[in-house]
Amino acid sequence: MLQEHYPNHIHLLRRRRRLSQKQLTELIGLEDRTMISKYERGHVVPTLEVAAKLQIIFGVNATDIFPRLFKQWRYEIDHAKGARKTVRGASAPREDHS
Repeated sequence: MLQEHYPNHIHLLRRRRRLSQKQLTELIGLEDRTMISKYERGHVVPTLEVAAKLQIIFGVNATDIFPRLFKQWRYEIDHAKGARKTVRGASAPREDHS
């Protein structure tokens, strides 16, 4: 089971690959090792480039690396779709049945 106390699975996937934060930093092409810690703890969301490199390094999809973010984004999109339907339904022209 993946560790639930981390906001993402970078730490777990890094440990499974037996990579240090320094090694992962080098693979990604970052200069500052502390960024890996910030990503792992959820203090910073990686750029699209870094997220894509993490997918390649770990051999998994971004949804597997960042499940909580994807769940949050899915909720936000579904909520926006629901609000859009409500607005469209309210502004639709009414037929006159006189």
